[in-house]
Amino acid sequence: MQAGKKICFRCGLNHPCDGNYFIILFPKNVELVSRQYGNKIKFKLIENPYQLHVDLPEVLDAVI
Repeated sequence: MQAGKKICFRCGLNHPCDGNYFIILFPKNVELVSRQYGNKIKFKLIENPYQLHVDLPEVLDAVI
């Protein structure tokens, strides 16, 4: 596999409630790293040290 460019972008882990997780890669990001559909892509997940934290009101937290 030929090495492509490296990119960094924010993303979230999605899950279909079956224990698996996935990240959505937009076509523009796949093209930026010189890959095509079906190619393998190496990735590294890094925790964002500047997480957005929102305090929920008690009433909303109870409903959720």
